Amino acid sequence: MAVELPLTVDNINLMDDELFETGHSTEAFRILRNERPVSWTPGNEHTKGVWNLVKFEDVMHVSRHPELFSSEQGIVQYEPTNMDEATAAADGNGKMLITMDPPRHVKLRRLVNKGFTPRAVAAMEGHIRAITKELLDDISEKDSCDFVIEVASQLPLAVICGMMGLEKKDWPLMFELTNKVLGSGDPEYQTDVPEEERGTPDAARITGSMGTMQMFAFFNQILDSRKAQRRDDLISLLVDSEIDGEQLTDEDILWFCFLLILAGNETTRNGISGGLV
Repeated sequence: MAVELPLTVDNINLMDDELFETGHSTEAFRILRNERPVSWTPGNEHTKGVWNLVKFEDVMHVSRHPELFSSEQGIVQYEPTNMDEATAAADGNGKMLITMDPPRHVKLRRLVNKGFTPRAVAAMEGHIRAITKELLDDISEKDSCDFVIEVASQLPLAVICGMMGLEKKDWPLMFELTNKVLGSGDPEYQTDVPEEERGTPDAARITGSMGTMQMFAFFNQILDSRKAQRRDDLISLLVDSEIDGEQLTDEDILWFCFLLILAGNETTRNGISGGLV
């Protein structure tokens, strides 16, 4: 939809992509901070409404009071159309870091923090530089390239897959499944849906569900392999980890793998691409 100008506190819609694409988001946030720091964006037939918090102190208050504002109620925006969808959407609630409240959230995060300390990251610098050089060498001989596909998406994917001990032959599959899960609304990724049905909310739901199931099936095989023979990677670390004297379940580890490959890959890809622009 077109952005209505001039912006006012009553016509700002933070769910409108065009607000950001046209460069009006900074002004929108300024208006909301000054006039309506807590605002409501109504939902529609496909998505839930959302509360918008735009001031630091409000965001921190919510973050520090999980008894009032729980992540374990879920983070899925679309409205399930039936009970099966509702059950599937809620399946990860409380089981992965992004949908988990303290104290378990803190305890699970501590298990993997050692892989992301300044010292650990510094130790990976040479490896990351080598990957970057290889990617840039590959495009240097071309007249043009798709920077997002050939560089921005490949670098974080290589680093995250390396930390998880995934073989290079599996990286393209991780790229494909990440796109399915996080870009489920894009007809380009809706390959499990007949072409004439792509671009619909139903196609998005099917694509996201298929990508999730395929990713879990892949990581279940990797987990079985690590349980049989440990390696120097994050998945092996999780296999041997405990919280409150209890080992992590297979489900705990699979949800962690699912989140790490999605969040570590897609967000950094977008950050690198945006930085170039």
